[in-house]
Amino acid sequence: MATDSTPAAPVDGAAIAARLDDILHRMDRQDGQLSTINRRLESHDLRVARVEKAIGIGADGKELRRHHLVLKRPKCLFGVSSVSYLGHVISATGVAMD
Repeated sequence: MATDSTPAAPVDGAAIAARLDDILHRMDRQDGQLSTINRRLESHDLRVARVEKAIGIGADGKELRRHHLVLKRPKCLFGVSSVSYLGHVISATGVAMD
């Protein structure tokens, strides 16, 4: 099993999502201040950087490229209440048609 200091083994899309969820929950337990962190953009940016480091995105993206994945930072949205994707709007209340 990978830790914050060791890279994750090759995984599929569902496993990547599960790994991210695990990382976020672990950080929430360590921080103990999820609502406070989400309210402050600076703290949120630090949290995003921690997640990027944990999954190997970093500045160079070597870990993602190793698994033939690409992250286009301009297409990434952080701190938004909803996202439009393939004709649907995904939000905290659920998924709806766009």
